[in-house]
Amino acid sequence: MFKGERLQAFGWPGTLDDFLRGTISAGRPVPSEGTSYPGRMPTWSEQFGGPLRLDQIESVVGFILNWEERALAGAEPTPVTGEMMGTDILVALPPGDAEDGRALAEGTLGCAACHSLSPVGPPWAATEEQPGLAVRAGLRTGEDGYLGEATTAEEYLIESVVRPNAYVVAGYPDNPNPMPPNFGERITLQNMADLLAYMLTFR
Repeated sequence: MFKGERLQAFGWPGTLDDFLRGTISAGRPVPSEGTSYPGRMPTWSEQFGGPLRLDQIESVVGFILNWEERALAGAEPTPVTGEMMGTDILVALPPGDAEDGRALAEGTLGCAACHSLSPVGPPWAATEEQPGLAVRAGLRTGEDGYLGEATTAEEYLIESVVRPNAYVVAGYPDNPNPMPPNFGERITLQNMADLLAYMLTFR
């Protein structure tokens, strides 16, 4: 998928391995021209302030290169089943499972890339300067300058996922779409319930 014309279009003089290694290590400050991906890809190598050692970067490069045959064959993604979440922050959710939410955050949805493994977005875990995400969410709706519609911690966390532009935390990118704006179209009610249950564990 990054072979031939694609690398030539980038003007990349090196190999596919080098391209992947550089992209993963240093990240991408802006999306590729002609794509609709919002925001940017964070840096992953310790060399550039990320969380991964050089040997870990090499492992990621090798893992991605193993996708090539399947990608070129046009493998179909696993279909999503269940009622989609949408953008209604007051919708009734089923009971959530925090462990399933963790799997979503660290895997499918990639939340951990910006909120746990790198400081691209507000950290979910508590720090010396501030409490965890769940506590901050409960305080946020009463703060001056909050522009969203949530009135509870749960509503605020849901809003932050499905309406990320409703309110952008001060000190973080205020450009359009600092987070993907279409999570509501990509996740089910159950996914949202699970992710919410996981986010509420960060006290």
